[in-house]
Amino acid sequence: MQHLSYPRNMMMAEDSSQNLAGSPLGGWYAPNITPDKSGIADWTQSDIVTYLKTGHLAGKAQAAGPMGEAVEHSFRHLDDSDLNAIAAWIRQVPPVSTPVAAKLDTPPAATDINQVVKGQGSQSSLADSSSINGAELYNGACASCHGIEGQGTKDNFYPSLTHNTAVTGATPQNLVMTVVNGIERKGNDIDVGMPAFGQQMNDAQIAAVSSYVRTQFGQVNDSVTAEQVKALRQGGAQPFIVRYVNALMIGGAIVVLLILFGLLRLRKKH
Repeated sequence: MQHLSYPRNMMMAEDSSQNLAGSPLGGWYAPNITPDKSGIADWTQSDIVTYLKTGHLAGKAQAAGPMGEAVEHSFRHLDDSDLNAIAAWIRQVPPVSTPVAAKLDTPPAATDINQVVKGQGSQSSLADSSSINGAELYNGACASCHGIEGQGTKDNFYPSLTHNTAVTGATPQNLVMTVVNGIERKGNDIDVGMPAFGQQMNDAQIAAVSSYVRTQFGQVNDSVTAEQVKALRQGGAQPFIVRYVNALMIGGAIVVLLILFGLLRLRKKH
């Protein structure tokens, strides 16, 4: 639920028409939190309060990255009246429709991971692995906690991947960044930790396991690439004005010179 109050246009000006509708945020993606079906229309006020207080909502979302920090250092310390006021305000903002992930036409065939991989994986063995098989990597890095079928644990300490907004989001950004950076979050109920695999897996491997999780457990018609992972590790796509700042400065200088030249010629004529 981390978000920017107003997403920005290509020149970094605030776009008030997209208030709380989501925006890229340093490699992560702050999702739509308006009461639209592409946002959190199915969240009750109590759901929002629970999420802000604990950083998780069973079967829906887990706070990671900047939102995990906001829960740990801010929201969990607020009293219920403040949290309810925030939740009530969020639920009354105008809904904004945003794109959602394209789903597969037919559910993916179940993968028998035990037939794919012999033996158990570990972070140290992953560092020496050259595999880019998503199922193999999932078995070595993720299945011991999230389950072979992505079901998580009954107490939700290890969350389900079959009902998880990071898995089914419009973009794979939050899933990729969670795999890269892991999760370290304190809520007012439990402390949550997930190991970071950014040093154990290369870009192609992170892309492979992310694609597997998105397809197998989220039924999302998506294929994450190594190039996408590399860009996200570096903070995501740069805004237009940042990418072309040098060209814009040169262009601006040329415009100023042309204006000065025009003024000088006009002065000579008079």
